[in-house]
Amino acid sequence: MGKDIQDYLDKGLYGSPQLKPDEQRKFLGTFRERVVFILSLSELTSTSYESFAISQFQKYPGGTLLVNALLKPTIQKQLIHLTQMNNVSLKLVDTENTLLDEQSIVVVYSLNYAVNKENIELPLQNKFTNIKQDKKTMTQTKSEGFFRSLFSKK
Repeated sequence: MGKDIQDYLDKGLYGSPQLKPDEQRKFLGTFRERVVFILSLSELTSTSYESFAISQFQKYPGGTLLVNALLKPTIQKQLIHLTQMNNVSLKLVDTENTLLDEQSIVVVYSLNYAVNKENIELPLQNKFTNIKQDKKTMTQTKSEGFFRSLFSKK
């Protein structure tokens, strides 16, 4: 009987015990086994994630897009539009964090059941597309600068 009273007091003081609280914080309130894909802040602002997200919405219908409430309203608006066009639920999630860094997980697409997907990140080809384009632009401007210095009138 003493254990029951202690459990009751602990629940009143600390709340109900949670399963894997660190995992739930990391994945915006859901378990890793339910996650279909995640997006970091840098992926949202620098890559074309929309086609990847749409393909995952079609492959795994009935999920919810969990979005960190600290995201800029313009990005939230884009995500709302994306989910409305694809009949996907969207839920804004408040987190304990007050600042987001480039590697923060800010978008999680999850289901109500375990899918146990091994790779939940954006494919590498999408991540590096913009980096390659930036390098091309940089080499073009460097070469133009070099030739311009050779052939410019002084």
